[in-house]
Amino acid sequence: MPAEAISDGSIVTLGILAAIFSHEEPDLLLIDDVEQGLHPEAQRELIQQLRKLLDVFPELQIVMTTHSPYVADELEPEEIYLIKADTDGIAQAKRLSEHPDAHEALKLLTTGEFWSAVGEDWVLEAANASA
Repeated sequence: MPAEAISDGSIVTLGILAAIFSHEEPDLLLIDDVEQGLHPEAQRELIQQLRKLLDVFPELQIVMTTHSPYVADELEPEEIYLIKADTDGIAQAKRLSEHPDAHEALKLLTTGEFWSAVGEDWVLEAANASA
């Protein structure tokens, strides 16, 4: 089947799997916009399958970026780092679990819903408060 007949999401997924199962197994896998081209349910399934691969390859570390609340729903708040650049272009990062309302809000909301509700601006506010 020619590549142009396959969806972008399928190509991305095949690329991820090819990197993991290559001759030299990687220790670190960096994935930008992991949700790109994937249906929301496929996004969830990909994260679930990546978790299973970590059982097989425990030395593998996966770092990914996403804008998808569906991906976030498959992760724990402690696993999600939100990054926001200040006016000088200096990036600050905080775990979603560090949000002051996380403990209570996550009793009612999914991880993705909470992230969608609070956004990233609080990261700078928290960094300025601790400075």
